[in-house]
Amino acid sequence: MKETKIIYVQWHFLTHGIAYFKHILSAFASGAVSKEELLSMQSFESDLVCQEEMNEWFNRHKRSEDGFWFDEVYYLYVNSDIYKDIITTYSHTDAIFKARYRVLNEYKLPDNVRSIWHDILENKKIKTLQDQFEYIDKLNISLDCKNEVKRQVWKFMHFYSVEDQIWWFKNYSNIPKEYIERIKFINKSDEVANYSDYIAHSKIASKLLNSLLYKDKNHFIVVNPVFAMAYPLVAFFTVLNSGIIDVTRVAMIAARKEQSDPYKRFKNFKLHSLPSDLVAKIHEEVSKVYVKPATPRRKAVNKILATYLKQGFAILMVGERGTGKSYWARKAAQQQGYEKIITVNCASFKGNVDLAESLLFGYAKGAFTGANKDRDGFFQQARGGILFLDEIHTLDLEVQQKLLLALQTDENNQFTIRKLGGSEEEKVSCIVIFATNRPVEELTRYLLPDFYDRISQLVIELPPLRETREEIPKIFLEEIIPGLKFEKYKDVFANDKRLLNWLKRIPLYGNHRDLQRIAINYKCALEFDEETRRLLKIKSPFLFAKQQYEKYMLQPIVANQQQSDVFYQLITKYVNKEPSEKEKIYELILSEIKELVAKEMIKYAGNKKKAAQIFGISRPTLDSWLKGTKD
Repeated sequence: MKETKIIYVQWHFLTHGIAYFKHILSAFASGAVSKEELLSMQSFESDLVCQEEMNEWFNRHKRSEDGFWFDEVYYLYVNSDIYKDIITTYSHTDAIFKARYRVLNEYKLPDNVRSIWHDILENKKIKTLQDQFEYIDKLNISLDCKNEVKRQVWKFMHFYSVEDQIWWFKNYSNIPKEYIERIKFINKSDEVANYSDYIAHSKIASKLLNSLLYKDKNHFIVVNPVFAMAYPLVAFFTVLNSGIIDVTRVAMIAARKEQSDPYKRFKNFKLHSLPSDLVAKIHEEVSKVYVKPATPRRKAVNKILATYLKQGFAILMVGERGTGKSYWARKAAQQQGYEKIITVNCASFKGNVDLAESLLFGYAKGAFTGANKDRDGFFQQARGGILFLDEIHTLDLEVQQKLLLALQTDENNQFTIRKLGGSEEEKVSCIVIFATNRPVEELTRYLLPDFYDRISQLVIELPPLRETREEIPKIFLEEIIPGLKFEKYKDVFANDKRLLNWLKRIPLYGNHRDLQRIAINYKCALEFDEETRRLLKIKSPFLFAKQQYEKYMLQPIVANQQQSDVFYQLITKYVNKEPSEKEKIYELILSEIKELVAKEMIKYAGNKKKAAQIFGISRPTLDSWLKGTKD
């Protein structure tokens, strides 16, 4: 199997400078965070990392046994004049001078080094870092002293222009040259004329992430946006929660500085993970759309799940997207007194059996390169609680086989787990809930028969909203509106009969998420000023919400469904034929597919002649496809 290629992406650290970026690369090379921890897509936090040690690290090492270099690094920035609009110190020479001088006085430096830097900073004609280094080279001092003076510049690196910082990084930092060759410094000034333009940042994030992910299916992206200020930070999280990015191959991280000594200038820091679906998690916590089961069907789900949890057997939870599977699992766990629930997205280790095994069951020290200590898996972490395995239809068959063995319980209803690379077995007691958004008849096509039998001892199906249409207005008014904190407009929503009747008629493929989107668009229409309503030609909040739902939620789903239905109907058209008629089933289906393709080609080109030219086939061949005859 082709090895995963790990790519690091970040914007320029405005308030910390490029030296801090160097320290983060050094931390990964030193083994502060392992490859396995990154690729696991699970929460992690490193031990404290000393900045001053990281500054010197590449002078003594290239990489530790547990550390690694990123295969590619993308460092995004804009010209310094664009930053001036948001960072006032970049606009005032005196402010820069005073700030550098303050750092120089606060930090302990050899007297001769401090004296030279004082002279340099007091000479305001020497503005750029390159000019300052040229000045140092001309001084009548030893080479060792010159190098020491230059070496200390990292301590106030962030007060120089971004161009100066990149020049220093390439020419004077201690990052190995072969590592620098992996780093791409990308100037985005042409795309970000105003650094506070969220839309421009979102376009950059979307374009970059998509290009890297689709370039190679083995690419794994690590994004560190936190110290680049709010604009790219919001952009990355928004794009990751847009549904257009494969978030199973993107890890968000941050470097959190130690706050025990607020006066310490170069604070120690910890590298830690951030949830890629942070926006969704925040929205879920804030909105609390499932605070209480308001309808009979939802109350029934709550009671059934509570009863099932008492039985001690595996539970299979089936429900469309947006029906709240993870919510119901957490809610039931709290009600039944379970102290913890470990939630796992099985799609995060699809295609990597070893990674799946190490995450699920843990690994022993020495199991693989970088396994420098024993680590518990999800089963052990869930001991005494609940293990919630979501998107189980993505599980590889080999992983299903390993789970099947682990799920065999003893007389005490305990699982027997063996860590990857380990020789000893251990007993684990927990409740396992398996969840999927696939219907049961489709799920059985993804799972081994024995595995499905094992996990379906108890099955609970969460009904989509369209199966409980009469309950939708009540859910909308009593759960969605309060959950979104829209109580101010509750009477407006309640009195809009067209809206409530319409909600009962539409399919709501996204279930509660669709109701949330509709409510949000409706509220926006209420709060648009007169000019905005006129420009958008908004006749009523209801019609605006309806238009947004149909254009951006309903139509794409229906179009995709219709495309799938064409081929489904084509296949099922022949499966019921008599055995004697099935001998030429392949030719019959192929003939109809050719006819469909030919019609789409002509529709695209405008006529038969152009279609033949564009797609490189002869006119007689195109005619034969349309007639359903052989070429």
